[in-house]
Amino acid sequence: MNPKNKKFLSDVPKIAQIVGAAVTAFLVYLLLQGGTSLNHTIPVPKPVVKVQTNTKMALSPLMLTAVNAQNHFTLNGSVPSEAIKLSIDNELRAAFGEGHFTNNLTVNEQIKPAKWLDHLKGFFDFFKLPGAELTANGDVLTLSGTAISFKDPLTALVGEGTTVKALDINSNINTANTNALSALDSLSVNSDTQSILDAMNMQIINFASGSTQIPAVNQTVLKKAAVLLKGKTDVFEIAGHADNVGNEANNAKLSEARAKAVRGFLIKQQVPANNMTAKGYGSTVPVASNDTETGRLKNRRIEYKLNK
Repeated sequence: MNPKNKKFLSDVPKIAQIVGAAVTAFLVYLLLQGGTSLNHTIPVPKPVVKVQTNTKMALSPLMLTAVNAQNHFTLNGSVPSEAIKLSIDNELRAAFGEGHFTNNLTVNEQIKPAKWLDHLKGFFDFFKLPGAELTANGDVLTLSGTAISFKDPLTALVGEGTTVKALDINSNINTANTNALSALDSLSVNSDTQSILDAMNMQIINFASGSTQIPAVNQTVLKKAAVLLKGKTDVFEIAGHADNVGNEANNAKLSEARAKAVRGFLIKQQVPANNMTAKGYGSTVPVASNDTETGRLKNRRIEYKLNK
């Protein structure tokens, strides 16, 4: 054998080792390249953000009115459940007896339960006297008529979380008229007519029964308003309203006479007569229930409306 060939054969294992090592290195290189430079990156999922929506509706406050007229108790308003209505019905029956009460309550699940509803046992005993009246606005109970004298014991019955107060008509009138004066003080002759009328509507003109005489405190309000109105050209209506006590025909006449009295007073304060009309509506446009003294006070009013 040729010595050169013999030498080549003896070197084959070494060559194989070298080639094998080179191939292995090349494969490792390709593997590394494929993991970094090739477009085989694994996408990272984006975090899922849960958006919480508040679908719960705001609950309305519980509103009730009640009156004992001629030994018959009538309850109006809405309660949050049929169970509460049934409980109230049972307590009315225990307090007044069958046939001596009318439960006009309706069920509305959007009404917020009041804390005093947890103390119904004996609650209606405080309204057995004819003329007893109740207005409930959430956890505020307002007593009027003959029920006023039971304010303290009723407060003890319903406990904490409920406010029991007696209707004070004079206080309500004074507060309303003070608010009207303050509102007018914040205005000027450059204020628009609607703003002036809004301030005038804050007052309560508490005419004496059957009278058209404007009380002194209201004359002060009207004089201040007249200073702002006498330079205006807008036309507005002075509307007289009454509660439903008495004959409706008489109420309509009296409410119109009172509206005309206010118009006449403003004319004397140099508000142009052509800018004002006067009309009486009697009890046909109530803004509150006539079942309680509070509601009737709100309904006996003089209202100022801009003609559009």
